Amino acid sequence: MPSTAPALWLAWAVALAFELGLAAGLPIAPTSTQLAVELGVGVLLAGFHAHFSRGVLASPIWPAALLLLGAIIRHHGVAEGVTVAVVTLALAVGSLRIHRSGLLLIGVAASGFGVLGARAIALHERAPQTWPGRLAAELTRALPKLSRLPDHPGMVVITIDTLRWDVAPEMDSWKQLAAKGHTWRRAMSTASWTAPALASTWTGLSPIDHGCGASWKGGTDPVRGDVPLLAEQLQAQGTVTAAFVSNPYASGDLGFDRGFDTWHHVDEETPAELLFAGRPPPPAVFQRADEVVISKANAWLSAAPDRGFVLWVHLVGPHLPYAHTKDALAMSVSAPGDIRSGRLEDTPPLRRAVRAAYAGEVAETDLLIGGLLHALESRSFEGAIVLTADHGEEFWEHGGFEHGHSHHGEVIDVPLVLVAPGLSEDTRTDLASLVDITPTLRGLAGLKPNGLDLRRPIPEDRIATAAGNLYLPHARSARQGQNRIIVTEAVSQFDLWADPREQHPEPVTGRSVLLEAALASQPAAAGDEAVQLDPEALRALGYIE
Repeated sequence: MPSTAPALWLAWAVALAFELGLAAGLPIAPTSTQLAVELGVGVLLAGFHAHFSRGVLASPIWPAALLLLGAIIRHHGVAEGVTVAVVTLALAVGSLRIHRSGLLLIGVAASGFGVLGARAIALHERAPQTWPGRLAAELTRALPKLSRLPDHPGMVVITIDTLRWDVAPEMDSWKQLAAKGHTWRRAMSTASWTAPALASTWTGLSPIDHGCGASWKGGTDPVRGDVPLLAEQLQAQGTVTAAFVSNPYASGDLGFDRGFDTWHHVDEETPAELLFAGRPPPPAVFQRADEVVISKANAWLSAAPDRGFVLWVHLVGPHLPYAHTKDALAMSVSAPGDIRSGRLEDTPPLRRAVRAAYAGEVAETDLLIGGLLHALESRSFEGAIVLTADHGEEFWEHGGFEHGHSHHGEVIDVPLVLVAPGLSEDTRTDLASLVDITPTLRGLAGLKPNGLDLRRPIPEDRIATAAGNLYLPHARSARQGQNRIIVTEAVSQFDLWADPREQHPEPVTGRSVLLEAALASQPAAAGDEAVQLDPEALRALGYIE
């Protein structure tokens, strides 16, 4: 056997161990069969290489070269692969001039570089703007926590995309939580669409302060780098953090993954393609995204600590397209653009079909949340649970359909329920906002709230604001108690006690405090780091044609 055999065996062992360990730790992991095939073929090739290699083939850099060569050919082409092969040949010749004792170190270093390089190539193909951070996160999130967990109750945040405030109380999961805590049937979002609303949920700030929103330069501005997310603040004190989400506007590219030890996003996972066994089975299609999210969240909960953790679950079920309907009319609305563009005629039968399909999706989401709540009950969970929405959905109440275009209550108002130690069943009528969730959870974690803690009464004169639309027209709004003002090209004012569906605007006279607050609210200013999100994921939800 050649004298370089130990270095070759070590190089192959490091390459296989590192490759399989990294791949198995990703959210979309290879199957057990793929892992066995990769290991078996790798060991056979390593034995063949160690026994028969002579001359330049005896260099321990070949395992790394094969990993890089496979990744480059898959993602860039044969021409680039030939270049890598030529460079590898030159390096192999040079490495053989090194003393044999140094070949062991070369083999280990080269194998590690090969695995990381192959993974970096795949991540760059998927996310060219953020691949270094993604690679670093994959390597560090698997490391065990060495610090002692903080002694605060576990916290679970469930956000449901496109859930109307007047529909949530019909859900069994809502009723189950409402019996244990405080509910706000009609809290207020900070925007009419997902990205800025979720950013407010996790920062406690308005869109102009957290910076996340539609960029005036095209694309979407992420959460500003100098604005901490709640998960980052909790992670810094040792809290175990995990998120399982879908919807491209809840993307890690926009900063929502910051502070989460475990981050799983259905739309943006990049599976590791094994050198011999290939790519793992593709993730579930959009229609089953929430099932994947809940399944992975439940699995994570089974191993979570009793205290000192925060779990975020974002479900997209009520959002178009409606996956569970069998009604041909409802199925014909594959995307909101079908109606916006006039390709699909707006008729009373279509409206009824769409509402019924929406109700069916809410029911399916309700069942999935019930499974999550059952998992919490099975472990005698006694921490905090928040259930809310990012925004609602319009069904032609004001002449439009879907969201992202209006600040009327069916879009801008959201349901909110808070279960926490020391709270009992109570239907609250004070005005809560998504910006209150982070201060409340900070308070539960023993940190200074820096905002309104929902466990305590909210001042009666509190004004909540919202800013920005995904589509024109630009809108700003403010609400105080049961009075709302919406500012677009005109100014509209509504009394929600007398007119809860906002069909009869009242005259606006003078510059009231509420009007000033609406005028002062602004969407995020255009930043320099606008992100271009995956167009296929956006198209699947109907955001683009």
